[in-house]
Formats: sequence, C-alpha cells, structure tokens
Amino acid sequence: MSERIETMDFSTISKPHSTISKPHLIFCEGADEFWFLVHFLNSAELKETSSFFSNDIQVINFGGNEDLPQKLEVLTVSPGFSSVKSLLIIRDAERNAEQAVSQIVRSLERLQLPAPRHPGVWESGKIKVGFLLFPACNNSASEGTLEDLCLSVLKDADSSAAIEEIRTFIARLKSEHHRPFPREHKNQLHTYFSITDKYVGMKIGEAAKAHAFDWNSYKLQYFKTFLLEAVNTH
Repeated sequence: MSERIETMDFSTISKPHSTISKPHLIFCEGADEFWFLVHFLNSAELKETSSFFSNDIQVINFGGNEDLPQKLEVLTVSPGFSSVKSLLIIRDAERNAEQAVSQIVRSLERLQLPAPRHPGVWESGKIKVGFLLFPACNNSASEGTLEDLCLSVLKDADSSAAIEEIRTFIARLKSEHHRPFPREHKNQLHTYFSITDKYVGMKIGEAAKAHAFDWNSYKLQYFKTFLLEAVNTH
C-alpha cells in the first residue's frame, strides 16, 4: 500500500529541521503508535469515509512521553507550523491517566497553545488543539495503552477466545511460577501475534499493514468523528 501521509520523526532531533506540509497534525508517542496511525488513516475503510484522513493529516512521532514538552516546543518553531490548522496529541494513558492529562495540558500551556482540560475536546485559538489517550481514544481518561486498544479491535473472528486463553496462561505463569509481567499488555498482544500464521513476529505497525485490525470497530468510531471535527477550525 502506498502511504500518502507525509511523516516526520522528532525522536532524535534537538532543533527544527523538517518541514510541515499538511494542515492537520497528529503528534504521537513512539514508533508503534506512529505506524498504527499511518495505516489506520490510509486504510480503505477510512478512504471510503473521507479523503481527509489520507490527504490532509501529517503524523509526527515525538518519541517517549517524557520527550513531549521539548518536542512540542520544537514543533511550534518548525517550518510550516504557522500554516497548521489543527494539532492532535496522542499518547498512552499507561497506569495513571490523570498524570497523562496533566502532562499534556502543562506542555500546551507552557507554549501558550490552546489547552483543553479533557481528552476528546477541541480547544480553539490561533490553531485548534485536542488530545486523546490510548486505549480509549474518546472523551474519557482511562488507564492503558495502544496494545490494549489493539487487543480490542483484532479482526480475526476467533480472537476473543484466543485472548482469553492467553490471559489465563499468563495468569497461571504469574501465580504458579512467579513470572513477572511488567508489560503484560505487550505480552498479551504479541503472544496473540505469535500463535497466528499471518502475524507471527510482527510489530504493531506491520500487523496493521497486514490487516490485523478492524478499522470499522465501534472502538474507533469516536476517534474518526473527532478527527473529522478538526476540519471545522473555527
């Protein structure tokens, strides 16, 4: 599939050097989220809804969550930012959704950008700004990660039964063999990939490109609608 969304990766830069070329930006955390979003926005399902998703949005990876304040500052002085109409920040809520919200709001306020107080809300100013948290991708702040969302939008018909077996297996390893799983969300998803022929060994972006996820899932409906609202910039 030919990707039409132009991309930037700020994960290794300390000064602006890339050109922003689209009027609507998604500023996301890390490579997994970056490629998940690129394939989501370029999917046939979204193209049937609107060409806006694949033609007018630029996805930018800001690196780790701790990098957001610095990379957001870099973004605002990058060539082309003065022409941006909307900015959407997306990161994992992880184990503390309130802390994730606070970090995003503080980062926006520090740069005197519009700073909505809750996810799933657009705040207008010189540009329109909003933020979302994985896994919910709506107007709620609940703990979790992109992997949690991925587990809930798997396309295979028997995925729910397989995931339950995987969770039981991991729980047994924890209780009977005292195996620690500090990143259980990743263990569950990648174990699922490993027991399939099609997705074994794949990263999230590769699995997204291979059609592992149901882009029409109701779990993504709020996200789609929220993105379309960015077109109405004032």
